[in-house]
Amino acid sequence: FFLHSPCPSPEVWRVIPHRSELLRGMLAGDVVGFHLFEYARHFMTSCRRLLGLGENVGGPTGGGLCINTGSRRVTITVSHVGIDPDVLNARLRLP
Repeated sequence: FFLHSPCPSPEVWRVIPHRSELLRGMLAGDVVGFHLFEYARHFMTSCRRLLGLGENVGGPTGGGLCINTGSRRVTITVSHVGIDPDVLNARLRLP
């Protein structure tokens, strides 16, 4: 799962109806990705505060982020994705 929009802070998640179901739904995947570390941090903190789930900064092999759901670990990734306008314009000019 990759969230293409900013992830709300824990304070915002706290007032969203069905917040637990939404967070658990996002955790159904093996990997949850975000554009920025700040968004990943919001998600991980929300899962800890609202669902009582443990987070692991460093991962089992070091350097990774994950959330322990009890029965498995969900990997958290941060991948800043952008569009190169020169490549896009060149492709648009192709027949």
